[in-house]
Amino acid sequence: MAKKNKNDDYEFVAPDFDEEEFIRGEKRKARTSFASFAFGIVMGVICHFAWRGISPGYRWVLTLLLAVCAIGFLAKLLQLLKVDLSQFGKKEWLGSISFYFFTWLAIFIISINPPFYDASPPEIDSLALPAVQEAGSSVVIAAKVTDNVRVQEVRVNISHGDTWQESVMEKNQTVYTHLYQGNQTGTYTYVITARDTHGHRTTREGNFSFARDVVTVDLPSQPLDASDEIKIRVRSDISPENFLVFYVVDGAQVNATRSGTDTIGGHTYHVYTTIPSHQGWQQSSRLQMTVYARPTCYFVDVEEPVTGTVPGGTYNVSTAADSSIGTQPSPEIKDLPQPRPLQQVPGFELLAVLAAMGIILFFKRRS
Repeated sequence: MAKKNKNDDYEFVAPDFDEEEFIRGEKRKARTSFASFAFGIVMGVICHFAWRGISPGYRWVLTLLLAVCAIGFLAKLLQLLKVDLSQFGKKEWLGSISFYFFTWLAIFIISINPPFYDASPPEIDSLALPAVQEAGSSVVIAAKVTDNVRVQEVRVNISHGDTWQESVMEKNQTVYTHLYQGNQTGTYTYVITARDTHGHRTTREGNFSFARDVVTVDLPSQPLDASDEIKIRVRSDISPENFLVFYVVDGAQVNATRSGTDTIGGHTYHVYTTIPSHQGWQQSSRLQMTVYARPTCYFVDVEEPVTGTVPGGTYNVSTAADSSIGTQPSPEIKDLPQPRPLQQVPGFELLAVLAAMGIILFFKRRS
């Protein structure tokens, strides 16, 4: 005969369900959530206007203090909505205050950033190329201007001695440029002024120079054979970065290679050399050789370069009957400026992953 289990006589009795108390609890929760959410929005708007009137050094501290002190009014609001606070424990108070605070924080941060608020003036990064130009030629003044909302206008004021000239800079994709031609030698000062749609202004100042003999060329005795060395000297301060020196002969561009430095009249010159063995040269011919220096710079996160050109003059040359003339390709020049991508600061992605893992573990423990 099977043994009788003592649990066979146990009968589960469901506890009494108080429907009215359950409904009252749900209504209390709904009113509490609504009051916390609405109060967070109101305080976010109030703190936004307070933020506008507080000096930048105290904004965050005072607005945070205002939001924390306002928690006391949350209890009054709950009473106005006829929420029974006698039923509130630590859990209910913590939930209501957290709901209010994070609602306030979200509304406040959104409201103090574009398009709702713009306190930051435009930012300007500028340059002039070439920094030293041959008198009578042109200098490119370029500026990368960024703003939280939109740049309204960019102007440049160029002064030299008692004279000055103000112009509106032309926008070329993300860079503003102005071409200035100067005939007088000396140092020129430019001041770029950028204004956004909210009237905030920023200025950026720089300078450039016009001089004589920025590029000089030494030609050996003619007629030239394939191994005769031509020296091209270019002032080193036409650009803070490496630059290209080349010439055009018979329609072909030939790059010159850097070989050293010289000091002439207190200025440092880079020395570049070339020989007629490169393609473009013709033996037993009279040719014209036009020399250029081409500095190039890139703004950060802009793929289009800013380029200037320094003319080095045109020279009449004659070549000998040498079969080696014009047989070699133009030299390939390396170490020239390249686009500068925006540097990503490492660590934020890892921080986000760790925060997400922490939230997941927190809810797993609660469950």
